Amino acid sequence: MPLLKKPIGSNPCIYQGSCPLVFWKVALSGTMAFALGADFIPKERMGEGVGFLGIGQIIGMAIGPNVGIILLERFSYQVCFAVSGVVIMMAGLSICALKYNHFALEKTERTFRFQDLVAVELFPNVGFVAVFMLGNGLVTSFLVLIGYERGIEGVGLYFVIHAIVVLVTRPVIGRMTDSKGVAYAIIPGYILAAVAMMVIGMGYSVLPVVLAAILFALGAGSAMPAIQTDCLQRLDRTRRTVATGTYMIGLDIGMTVGPMLGGVMADVYGFRVTFVSAGFLMLAGFVIYLLYRNFNKVSGNMT
Repeated sequence: MPLLKKPIGSNPCIYQGSCPLVFWKVALSGTMAFALGADFIPKERMGEGVGFLGIGQIIGMAIGPNVGIILLERFSYQVCFAVSGVVIMMAGLSICALKYNHFALEKTERTFRFQDLVAVELFPNVGFVAVFMLGNGLVTSFLVLIGYERGIEGVGLYFVIHAIVVLVTRPVIGRMTDSKGVAYAIIPGYILAAVAMMVIGMGYSVLPVVLAAILFALGAGSAMPAIQTDCLQRLDRTRRTVATGTYMIGLDIGMTVGPMLGGVMADVYGFRVTFVSAGFLMLAGFVIYLLYRNFNKVSGNMT
């Protein structure tokens, strides 16, 4: 442990060299975890299974920051990252204990193709999930600032309540998605998330914050797993990693564009206009999804 307390990260070259490895780990582990998990889920229960996979992610995101803060306060950054590395290695080793029936791909001599990385046919889903993540990016980036600006105490309740609602509702909504179809989660999801954004924009007390947490958890927390389920169901088993990777492009776009665009708008127009505009953007996404769904119904590509 004393060795870990040494300033091993004081050299900027070490820090700069490790950043790409961290980003590579995040990109690889997230995609592979969902793709591997999907292989254990029966296709007729994909919505429910994706919901449970998401619960594991939420639990980690709820526990991880608190454990990190405790380690940082009692020890150091080095200890914090060392413990994180050990936990990640333990997770990787535990995967080796899984009884996984590997299936071999057909051996064909062909050159590398773009579709081996990205599923172009899922690009509409990328846009649909990016809209939800844009709203999520706005909340995570600016909700605390809104609390300071408006004198709202307890804005952190948003994240606690959001996590609780998602944990409780995801399995139920996943089963509904399997029985009735992904549209039954996506369509109301847009409306609820839009209302949540507007409530945050116009709220000046903790009560609207709590209401927004419930609405956004029910909205985005239902629609995003349904969109991911649709991605996994539309491609065959051999391309589930591609489906997951393509879906996550939407997550990255939303989390990148949301805070950047929101920061510019907040500086010029304020938080009220920024969040209300995000609400209208989600309503626009709702309309576009309806048009997309109807078009695919007519062409026979969607049930």
